[in-house]
Amino acid sequence: MAQRYAGWEYQLRFTKDDFSYIVYSSDENEQVGASATSGLVVMKGMKRILDQPCASQAYVTLPPDALKIPQDGATYSAM
Repeated sequence: MAQRYAGWEYQLRFTKDDFSYIVYSSDENEQVGASATSGLVVMKGMKRILDQPCASQAYVTLPPDALKIPQDGATYSAM
């Protein structure tokens, strides 16, 4: 998923059995006071069981063929 709120937000979700692993990053936007964030969210079914921010800012870089990756809805949003 890629979307724009205060800045660009990117996330990529991987699944294994009942678990979803979501890596995410969002850009800083000083105009609205939004800080850059990045991290990992782990969900079991629809329940968030871990939300771990990165110690230092990391960026999710989507591959050039990202449009071929199925898009998630807000149900699995880490943001």
